[in-house]
Amino acid sequence: MAAVEKQRPKEIRQGEMYFKKFDLVTPKYALEHGLTISKPALISKEPYSSVPLVYRVGEVTRATNLNRRQGGIRYDVGRAQHVEELREYEGTDGSQHSGFTGDFKLHGLVALVEPVGTTFNTPRDEYYPWHRRGEAIKVNEVMAFCSGCRLGPLEEGLLLNWGQDYLKPICSIDNHPDDFREPSAERVKQGYHQLPLPQLKFTINPETGFTIAETQIELGADTLSPKERLVVSDSEPKGVWELVEKAREMFAPEAARPVAPLAISQACVTLVRQSGYPVELSLSTYSNEGKQIGEIGGYPDSLAPIINFGISASPGEKTTLKGARFPVHNLYYFLLKTDTTLVIQPAEMYYDYQAKDWKAKTPYPVVLHQDELPQLARFVDPQNFQSS
Repeated sequence: MAAVEKQRPKEIRQGEMYFKKFDLVTPKYALEHGLTISKPALISKEPYSSVPLVYRVGEVTRATNLNRRQGGIRYDVGRAQHVEELREYEGTDGSQHSGFTGDFKLHGLVALVEPVGTTFNTPRDEYYPWHRRGEAIKVNEVMAFCSGCRLGPLEEGLLLNWGQDYLKPICSIDNHPDDFREPSAERVKQGYHQLPLPQLKFTINPETGFTIAETQIELGADTLSPKERLVVSDSEPKGVWELVEKAREMFAPEAARPVAPLAISQACVTLVRQSGYPVELSLSTYSNEGKQIGEIGGYPDSLAPIINFGISASPGEKTTLKGARFPVHNLYYFLLKTDTTLVIQPAEMYYDYQAKDWKAKTPYPVVLHQDELPQLARFVDPQNFQSS
């Protein structure tokens, strides 16, 4: 029998970070496994424990049994670099991460935890994917990654019931609309089926931790599928211009709309100053019905040239500007000036190592009316944000 090493109580080794995978289940699932809860909860099923354990951010969860040979709560041991990899906001195609963190993103929900009390090492071989088991753990932070595209960590998203009352996070309906439409006859033969629209949403922030609320989602007929929004080319996304033209047709406002330097629900264009330094701005546009069309962000000196181009350019003129949005460093803005609007299509470039080709992720565009540009130019002027 492989030897195990007993550690001193509450010992946390220098340089180590600790991770725990969670499942999110409904009360129905929990009741079938001997656990009574009133709302969806983060759980884990541990060996030699008849009832799943429930976890909450900021709280300590204790194992029902632990001895030198068996029991306890399993968790993984990594390094600070693995935390950094998890915090990089990207999806599967752009990931160059280790298999250690790639497996976490594939699972969907993972927490940074702190061991409490006695722990034992577990032999590291193919039959033991976990590294350690202990008396208890404290959940310090929960991270969620989209089950459809592995995008994350997400600050908010939707919870999809994939069946058997397991709930999985997804980033948005907009990024995965085809999963919620009736599949074609050919896809039905391949085993695809229409997924029910999510009824729950989640948010994650330092103040409230991981919270769940009910929501109502509708799939609009004009929602673009990823195939329509994804651009593939040999070296640069030339096809983005087709998306810019399509955005001009779909989202160009008929008249000037109110602009607000702070985010208020009545404004159709909002400019928000983000916390921190250097100063970052977030610019969003909305339809007349209040639905957000698109959002871009960056430092004032990167947004000012965009607005100034809209003021000075002639109708039909277009250009490409390099932007900056942490942590994406290869962001480009494709700009088209029309008679009445400025269309701004962001595109995040990344290299797909599997396909050996460059690709671009293209979120929804920002569309500004000509009459809005002078006011925005005053707001984003970098001189307004220079330190004294």
